[in-house]
Amino acid sequence: MITLDIDLPGASGFEICRHLKQNPRLQSTPVVFVSARSDEADRLCAIELGAVDFITKPFEAGDFIARLLAHLKPAIAHV
Repeated sequence: MITLDIDLPGASGFEICRHLKQNPRLQSTPVVFVSARSDEADRLCAIELGAVDFITKPFEAGDFIARLLAHLKPAIAHV
């Protein structure tokens, strides 16, 4: 699993996600965006790029862990 923010130093999380999903070795790795940006357009862009979830900051720790685990279980089953 990879967690990305949209605004990163020197790069966009969207661009990094695009590159990850184009790489055959990494394209099945779940990507979760974690960002303070909560615009619907940002959320839709992340999902269209292949992210499995978009978590808006601030968040509750328990909710964050539950959502990450929900995406990890299917990924581990494929290994």
